[in-house]
Amino acid sequence: MIVDNDSRDPEARAYLQRLGRSGEARIVPYPHAFNYAAQCNLGVREARGTMVALLNNDVEATESGWLRELVSLAARPDVGLVGATLFYPDGTLQHAGVILGLNGVGDRPWIGTKRGFSGAYGRARAVREVSAMITACAVVSRERFLEVGGMNEALAVSCNDLDLCLRLSRAGYRHLVTPYAALVHHESASRGYADDPANARSNRDEEDRFAALWARELASDPLYNPNLALKGQAYRLAWPPRAMERG
Repeated sequence: MIVDNDSRDPEARAYLQRLGRSGEARIVPYPHAFNYAAQCNLGVREARGTMVALLNNDVEATESGWLRELVSLAARPDVGLVGATLFYPDGTLQHAGVILGLNGVGDRPWIGTKRGFSGAYGRARAVREVSAMITACAVVSRERFLEVGGMNEALAVSCNDLDLCLRLSRAGYRHLVTPYAALVHHESASRGYADDPANARSNRDEEDRFAALWARELASDPLYNPNLALKGQAYRLAWPPRAMERG
């Protein structure tokens, strides 16, 4: 299923029409201002399967078996989202989960490391639990997605994926990232980078709203040791150590 956000390029429009006529894909129109959360919600509502894969149009599958890996983990009864490991086109790491509260509302550990990087105790190359992830390529049970109300459409561009993770966590589900589903993410190839003034301003506003909703969670990611820093490179020792919340 492809949610088409008012494509204008003649080649893209012709391609979508061919897919629709051949039955290779269902094309669902979304002729409105860009809203990633709303588009995902529309796609999931229209979906017919029990599992949904949220997949950006700038993600490239270069190896087989990635979807089977993600679905097999997402089928576990206590799992919410399962994310792929994503690489930049140059082969360096783009995403293997998000640490809440790192360098703002959240940041990705090990970003820019070369393919094959293991991290401490081999964690970067293991299926592991994370508190949050981006959803450029992630699988979730359709029932669980709808159970928590889908994505927050007030967060049109930024943080809607982190917000979804936290609402699923609050409902009792945990999230996994797997290195056995590795794809290439041509990040922001479609919409441009956040350093564009209009994009950057919108992102800041949405990050502020997200931070106000989840201040407690951003202050203390349960999977990130309080002796580690929340500024700069992930997994550096914090000095002095961050205070652990009690209560």
